[in-house]
Amino acid sequence: MKMPGINNRMIRYVLVAIGTYGANSGAAAQNVIRIQAGTTLGTGPGAVISLFDTDFNNDGTLYAPAGSGRIVFAGTSDNEITGASVTDFNDLEIAKSEGQSVLLKQKINIRNSIRFNGGLLRLGGQVITLLGNATLQEESESSRITGDQGYVQISTKLNAPQAANPGNLGATVTSAVDLGLTTIRRGHGPLKVRDEASISRYYDINPTNNAALNATLRFHYWDSELNGNKEDELGLWKSSGGDDWVAQIGSVKNSGLNWLELAGIGSFSRWTASDAATSLPVRFSGFAAACYSNTVRLTWETVLEINAARFEILRSPNGDQWDRIGQITVRGTETGNGRYSFSDPESGNAYYRIKAVDHDGSTGFTGIVKAACATAARLWKAGPNPVKDKLSVWMGPAGRGKVSLQLHDRQGRLVKATPVGDLADKHVTTLDMKDIPAGVYLLTVIFADRAAPEETMTIVKE
Repeated sequence: MKMPGINNRMIRYVLVAIGTYGANSGAAAQNVIRIQAGTTLGTGPGAVISLFDTDFNNDGTLYAPAGSGRIVFAGTSDNEITGASVTDFNDLEIAKSEGQSVLLKQKINIRNSIRFNGGLLRLGGQVITLLGNATLQEESESSRITGDQGYVQISTKLNAPQAANPGNLGATVTSAVDLGLTTIRRGHGPLKVRDEASISRYYDINPTNNAALNATLRFHYWDSELNGNKEDELGLWKSSGGDDWVAQIGSVKNSGLNWLELAGIGSFSRWTASDAATSLPVRFSGFAAACYSNTVRLTWETVLEINAARFEILRSPNGDQWDRIGQITVRGTETGNGRYSFSDPESGNAYYRIKAVDHDGSTGFTGIVKAACATAARLWKAGPNPVKDKLSVWMGPAGRGKVSLQLHDRQGRLVKATPVGDLADKHVTTLDMKDIPAGVYLLTVIFADRAAPEETMTIVKE
């Protein structure tokens, strides 16, 4: 028997277990409340509709404006939300017995909250959209959103967010930068990370402003979402699309409270957690930047180096676009701490991170640190950088005179030099780089006719 359409009726409180289907077909009888096409079920302030072991089928309209009405799914059997219409709920409550669920077979919108008091809400490949300031409430290990396909999402403005957790989805964001309108989607299908399955949770974070964020992300999860991953070996992974997963080395974790956190994030995209990070060649334990005499001094430490080849030092003006400015061979520490340092004479405001490269090409990254070192105005500039054939050096008006150029490798060996020349009447000279091996070098300009200090620049030869 189908429940007749309810047209424009405001309900205060109803315990619903009416209407059945399947009784004449050999299938188990099932209660259902159905809003037929062309009809409207309206709920007023304080209204509660409790569906005990009852499906909800909406082919018409549920009129539940903000602050009006709560739909409760209770009972000891599985039920469904289905129908031809997308349903706008004000408050939705899942209050099933343990192990039972409500399955979505249509998209739903939430104006205020989804409250979890027992049982699961299965996505079923559908989308839950939290409107405005709507939130998830009281999720737990045994009562939560789940499902291999579909996601729950919210869009909100994040301007200089401080520990903001939009929609209570479990992605907590901090940044001194305005991210603007940001959409966060949480899915629960395990993803393939280096041929291993991630935990059953991921986030797509898409801000309007997605560069030079220097943000911190706290990634929450449940033990029931570990999906066979070892919790004490979990690490954060980031993908810009497809299967290009990159381990985000340097995250901290709290297994008791079920979160991982990473600072120094330049931009957001897709994030998940996996114990696949244990297959990386290096485990970092610290990374820092400090200013010394107009030079940026980078230091980092490792606790494990297996089959690792090198560290590449990366610099960025904005935390998004990166240039390799140097590299250091890994010593190969299997136990104990490895300590490394690198000095960058290109002082100023810049972002840095370290890329670890394995002999088989596997890579991983530290978090991002920012250096803000005072710097004097340079008397010259050089380019292109990186360079293949000829490096041009341009002198500003204050730098013209008798100068010479010296090029050293990272071991301090002189690779190329030019004799002292008079650049009083011209402002550019060139350095032939064609026969120099690929690598990272320091270019020094020496002023022979004045007390100006020597100036250096990192040059990458391709």
